[in-house]
Amino acid sequence: MRLQKIVMKNFKPYREQIEITLNRDCTQANKHIFVIYGDNGFGKTSLLDAIYWGLFGQKARKTQLLFNDKEAKRKKTEMFVELTFYDEVLDRTYVIFRKATKTATSIHETLEVIVNGEAIVGDPLLKQEYIEQYIMPYEISRFFFFDAEDVKTLAREQGGDTVKDSVELLLGLKAIRESIEDMDNVRQDLEKQRKKYLKEEGKLQEIGRKLNEVSEKLELYKKRYENVKAELKSKKEKLSQLRKDLAEFGYEEIKKLAEKRDALELKLKSLTEKKRGDHERN
Repeated sequence: MRLQKIVMKNFKPYREQIEITLNRDCTQANKHIFVIYGDNGFGKTSLLDAIYWGLFGQKARKTQLLFNDKEAKRKKTEMFVELTFYDEVLDRTYVIFRKATKTATSIHETLEVIVNGEAIVGDPLLKQEYIEQYIMPYEISRFFFFDAEDVKTLAREQGGDTVKDSVELLLGLKAIRESIEDMDNVRQDLEKQRKKYLKEEGKLQEIGRKLNEVSEKLELYKKRYENVKAELKSKKEKLSQLRKDLAEFGYEEIKKLAEKRDALELKLKSLTEKKRGDHERN
């Protein structure tokens, strides 16, 4: 799943409609990592806010604080954010269109979710649940969209349950494990039925067929479970290395600053002694 395009209007500093298209040549091999950089005050954080608000609305960002300052002074105005995602595995395109209309007394928010050109029908709550189930769970969003300053926070965390639960949720590990347990329960029930109807050949054949299907699915889920477990282990190792690299980077930066400070103090001391000597000679 990767973010392809962002379109927005009257959102914080972006007053006129603006469209940002991310590199379509990005492949799964290079992990879909995009870095947006620029000087302070040029809208980097606002772009991040637009993504969060587009995905999660009021749950992530307070809508009333997101209108462009000049537009917010008008009696009636509207802002919107449109996000386009593409899922390479399922070959599916998702378009999320969230709009807020502001009047003198109220703010009304609407949400549309379009999958491969077909709109999801239902109330906003249903559509929001669809986004968090199939596009981006809110609990793990901070591992995909974050300010550079948040890297230090992630690196300082020991991971533990927070990172583990989030990665498991992303990979579907919990769902696979629960599916295996459910399939085992179904198989046990079918075994009981098979014994009960052992003398009834017709029923026995049907139960046997179902048992084979369940067994095949169970084996498939077990293989998927092992594969995801291995992938989780690899990601945890990479996360550990990232923390280590960030810690070393921080140490080197502090060391350089300390050396620079010592050099300046030494220079200041030398200048002070020279000035004192000149004063005594005079």
